[in-house]
Amino acid sequence: MSTPTATAAEPSPAPSVETRNNRWPAQVKFILGNEAAERFSYYGMKGILALYITNVLLQTRDYATSVIHLFGFVNYFMPLIGAWVSDRLWGRYHTILWISLSYCAGHGVMALSDAMQTVDAITPCPAQ
Repeated sequence: MSTPTATAAEPSPAPSVETRNNRWPAQVKFILGNEAAERFSYYGMKGILALYITNVLLQTRDYATSVIHLFGFVNYFMPLIGAWVSDRLWGRYHTILWISLSYCAGHGVMALSDAMQTVDAITPCPAQ
């Protein structure tokens, strides 16, 4: 005698509460938080970059426009390099960790650069 098998017409049992709560890996909250921080950082930086280049670095508006376009290009291109690093070298979670830490270090440098009170200390090259 054969054992009866489930057919497509029969509903499958509902997943337990434990199964529904464990649908995502534990690292998801860090990845989503990192993504939100990166987006806020990108759009915040893009919004003030022209003012910084023209008022603090004393460059022209044309130069500021070209830098902003280069900044946008680099930001949209870097995920390809990050994917390669993740697949070939560090693995996905180490890549996220180390690139996020370097991102935070860059923001720290920007925040601390305000401690320099002269334009010459902030400007990497002499104003033209």
